[in-house]
This record gives sequence, C-alpha cells and structure tokens, in this order.
Amino acid sequence: MFPKIRNFRKYHITYFSDLELDILLNEIFKKEIYNIELESKKPVIYDIGAHIGLATIYFKSRYPESTILCFEPNPNVIPLLEENIFQNNLNNIEIHNVAISNEDGYRDLYMDSSGLGAFSTASFIKDAWNGKQASKAINVKTERLTSYFDNDVDLVKIDTEGEEEKILEDINKANLFSKIKNLIIEFHPVGGRSSKRITSMLRENGYDALEGEKDSDDLVLIVAKKRRYIP
Repeated sequence: MFPKIRNFRKYHITYFSDLELDILLNEIFKKEIYNIELESKKPVIYDIGAHIGLATIYFKSRYPESTILCFEPNPNVIPLLEENIFQNNLNNIEIHNVAISNEDGYRDLYMDSSGLGAFSTASFIKDAWNGKQASKAINVKTERLTSYFDNDVDLVKIDTEGEEEKILEDINKANLFSKIKNLIIEFHPVGGRSSKRITSMLRENGYDALEGEKDSDDLVLIVAKKRRYIP
C-alpha cells in the first residue's frame, strides 16, 4: 500500500484511501464540524485522534499561531501525519505516537484489514465501534492525558472511536476540567450508550454542552464551552 498525494485548496494532502479522504474533507472543511470560536489568537489545542492531520490543518487555517499537540496511536499513519505537517509548512506542532485512554500501559488497537488503508476508524473495539469493518490488532502504547496539562488548554478535540467516555471520566477524576476551556467530542454510542452521561458531566464542570445532529451511524458531535462568570 503506497500513499497518494492530493492538492486541496492551498494544501498538499498525503493519504491512503480516496473514499476516506473524501468523507473527511467534506466533514472537516466543507461542513466545518470543528468550527469553534476561541478567544485566544494563539490557542493551545490538543488533537486527540489526529489520524493524518486534517483536523490539525483545519485548526491551523483558523488559528495560524496556535500550538497543537497531536495524539495518534496508529504507527501506519504517523508518517502521513508528519508529512502533512511538513509539506504544508505548519509550525508549533508536536506529534505523540500514543493512544490517550484512562490508564498508562499497552492495549490492542484494531484497524482496517481490507487493504484500503481506511485507518480513521481504528479503535480499541474489534471490527470498529459499530462492528461494520473487519479489523486486525496491533499493540500500542496508551497514556492518560493528565501528564500533558502543565498549563491551560484552549481546545481539546476528541475522536477516538469509542474511547471518549473513558478519557473524559479520567479527566473528571483528576479534576482537570478546570484547565480546559473548550471541547469538541465525537461520541460513538458503543453498546447503545447515551451521550447524556457525557453532557451531564460537562455541565456539572461548568460547560455549556450542546449536541449536534446524529449522522447515519448515530454519531453525535458534542461541543462544550466553559461558561463565563460575571461577578
């Protein structure tokens, strides 16, 4: 399997799957699912589940002076993520080849085994979170997010194919929501779970949390902004 390159707007995108790229470009750049107004012109952004870096490119297009930490566990796409950052001359970006979870260690990550390279659905759940994609496992390193919060973070974006609730519960347990100003979470209703538990957790921690419309797989996009208290 060899990577391809496509010119999109002013960007050069290295990728594997045409179908996957078309879907992601439509979601991120045309529908602008990650469109959020941040107060800082130099925000700190955590891209959890960075894949090949399309969300990172989008955030850089909105906030050129941002600092972005990318977290991506799949070693197959790390070279593409690195290439997309390099060839588009993006600065102040760190790449961490780890999976963010609720514990430090190692776990099996299941990813597409079709040979098409549709790796955006890589998950700790076999055959993708919805059971619709044959997958194979590789062992990857996991880390908690707690060690990355030296300072406040303007935005945390989470797209982890079913692991998002555990990540948020761990943040809550560590009392770290106080350091996060905004979140964008793609919620996967694994096992029939409801997004209400997440939105309730966020509201209890001082956020206005809104849910977007469900897509065909019942995925829900949750946008949470810290409430501003006026004395």
